[in-house]
Amino acid sequence: MNSVHLLKISNLGLSFLLELCALFVSGYWGLTLKVDRPLKFMFGLSMPIVLMILWGILCAPSSVYRLSGFKLIALKVLIFGGITLLLVSMDYPKQAVIFAVLVVINLLVSSYFKTL
Repeated sequence: MNSVHLLKISNLGLSFLLELCALFVSGYWGLTLKVDRPLKFMFGLSMPIVLMILWGILCAPSSVYRLSGFKLIALKVLIFGGITLLLVSMDYPKQAVIFAVLVVINLLVSSYFKTL
């Protein structure tokens, strides 16, 4: 296996991990809000579900309604940028920077290999 193929496969794995992190962070954010317990559970459960639905309809490779080109990149930047802001709002600035850097690297490599 050559190094270019390994980079492409590794980047696909990174994409999956970033998506899982986005789901986890959105749920964790909801559960740590300073609101009544029922609202915490509502946000903690609904945020990842909304992300899954949005991603499944507009970003999933097999979706009939999948966006392409600039629209797809813009939506991914919006979603992952929002997750970065959630990390900052929960006082995790180092993790937010790491997440954002990994997202940028992932999107650049994905664009290069046309695997967005």
